Amino acid sequence: MTNAKITGDFGVSGIVGIVVSGANNITGTIVENCTVNNSIIKGAADSYGVAGLVGIIDMNSALLIQDCKSYNNTITSSNQAGGVVGAGSQGSIIKAYFCENNSTVSSEYNSSGGIIAACDTLLAGGCVNRGTITGASKFTVADPESLKGGIGCGGIAGGTSTSMFTACANFGNINGKVGVGGIIGSTRKSGSLSSENYLCNTTILLNCKNEGNITGNECVGGLCGEAQIGCRGSLNKGSVTANSNYAGGVVGSAPIAMVLNNINTGKIKAYKYAGGIVGYAYGIISNTLTGNGSITANSNLSSAYAGGIAGYSSSQMKNSYSNEGLIVEANSFTAKYYGLLSGYGGSAENCFELMPHSAIEINTADDLFKYKDLNSGNFILTADIDLNGADWTPINLTGPSLFDGNNFAIYNFKIGSSDSPYFSSQYLGFFGDASGASIRNLT
Repeated sequence: MTNAKITGDFGVSGIVGIVVSGANNITGTIVENCTVNNSIIKGAADSYGVAGLVGIIDMNSALLIQDCKSYNNTITSSNQAGGVVGAGSQGSIIKAYFCENNSTVSSEYNSSGGIIAACDTLLAGGCVNRGTITGASKFTVADPESLKGGIGCGGIAGGTSTSMFTACANFGNINGKVGVGGIIGSTRKSGSLSSENYLCNTTILLNCKNEGNITGNECVGGLCGEAQIGCRGSLNKGSVTANSNYAGGVVGSAPIAMVLNNINTGKIKAYKYAGGIVGYAYGIISNTLTGNGSITANSNLSSAYAGGIAGYSSSQMKNSYSNEGLIVEANSFTAKYYGLLSGYGGSAENCFELMPHSAIEINTADDLFKYKDLNSGNFILTADIDLNGADWTPINLTGPSLFDGNNFAIYNFKIGSSDSPYFSSQYLGFFGDASGASIRNLT
């Protein structure tokens, strides 16, 4: 399908307008190996379910869509605009595998996604978005009565009830209002902006990646804007900006979070809560790393919270690290809370701050002998050091530690001489055991 112009109110797309099939039917409706390109697919005023290939999945219906592509299209809708699929109604099930979008997708009020705008239950695997996704372009003021205003914008899915994403990736820039994420925007079920009391459904992300820049007003994340979330083995490289509250490298806001083995290297910025992994969360954060970049909360009128791992946390942080070069800032005329792990709250177990400016300075040979028996920590040389022919006992520097030679030299020492206690030992070097440590710039 190519060079088409399609306009309508409800269930508008290049291939299928609506899917009606029993969800208890294992196969349901199948759409596979289809492509729509160079087309304009446009929803009229107050339109719903506009997409590249499938517009609407009816209540209690099922769709399997795989190996489908939306290329170089312009897709717009008042509500629920999707690069591949528009909207799945209550009780519907969508399985989307190996679908790709590089079309421009935009909604005026609710729900836009690179692959799927919004649905009930979603299983997505191997899907990729490269298009620019804009959500709620005309939304200005939240409507607490509808509980829907301006919510849900994502690189793969704008909003879902229950969902799971495996090996999905986003490379496009995502710009929405509330609940904005590189993979999924929001799973919010109820709540309002005025009360900040949100109830969300569950999403699971496994081995996903975002490299696009993610921008929104509130609940903005590199991978997920807001959800009860389980996220493992995933990576964010894009910048994340929340013009209001809750920005995180993995998730902006999570009432319940289980975040394991994830990495963020993008810059994170929010008005109030900014975190390298989570902006605001309750749960467990384990085996995570925030790399070089910056975490910033700028709140002129209220407290500001910024953390290398979490901005504001009631979570258990375990085996998590803030890497070298990370800058954490909180700016406020009232109260400001910031730290290399958490801006405020949470407990830390075996967590480290690998920061050069927090390293112990080694200026002389006496300093080197003084600190050599410390088995972990951050150290930096500030001068060349002459050990004057001393017998040197190797340092055991283990765990997440850093020894930065700062391009200085250590010289004139002996290891393994006849007078050395290490004459017949193994593992000989200036460092004996450096398991898990970082050693650099040493001559």
